[in-house]
Amino acid sequence: MTDDSPPRPQITAGDAAELRRARDRMIARDKVIDEMVDNNERQITNEHARGGAEIELACAVRGACRSRARGACGVGAGDRTPGAAPGGGSAPGGRA
Repeated sequence: MTDDSPPRPQITAGDAAELRRARDRMIARDKVIDEMVDNNERQITNEHARGGAEIELACAVRGACRSRARGACGVGAGDRTPGAAPGGGSAPGGRA
């Protein structure tokens, strides 16, 4: 197999050092970007966990409010007593 490409120009030691520094800067930037992506992933995971906990808390509060509104007898909100006619008042037909 022959190499038909033109010969590469020789680089100086200074050019080689500059290329190494440029490569090191590139690698350092890549590491910073990887760390930023990892950090964002952790934040998103924590936000999802926190959001789930907030939803559970809201559901628990809502459930507590509903059970308090139903009262101890489980009839529902308001001042009705078990067995009372809806709207409060006498039996149908005005008979007492």
